[in-house]
Amino acid sequence: MGAICNGPRYINGPIGTFSGYYTTDFYGALVGIFLEDTLPTSAPPPLRFYVSNNTEGGTATDFSVLAPEIGEVFFIGDGLTGTGTGAVQAFIVPATATHLYLGYVDGTDGIPQEYTGNAGGLRVILRLHQVN
Repeated sequence: MGAICNGPRYINGPIGTFSGYYTTDFYGALVGIFLEDTLPTSAPPPLRFYVSNNTEGGTATDFSVLAPEIGEVFFIGDGLTGTGTGAVQAFIVPATATHLYLGYVDGTDGIPQEYTGNAGGLRVILRLHQVN
């Protein structure tokens, strides 16, 4: 769960044809979104993630496997089931996906913005495995 910040609840509702992204007890993690060659026609339901506060439901960030839909923003963090430790998490690529975008959800009052205050970079290593 690297690059997670503790803090207030952070929510972004759907923006156009991309899902919202809900977190219960953290913010600032690496996220991804799979897309096709054309944009989705409507936003899929948003996913909700939590570290330890599951009072609002959702998926714990220590999941083993996640299968997001096209256009659904999903939590990646450091790609491990623990913070800097644990098993490597698997993300099932939708059959029609042609693109994967990575980044951080940043904003104020649930609206994407505030990107000018960010500095630094990411180092991402992807391992692709064929699942039968």
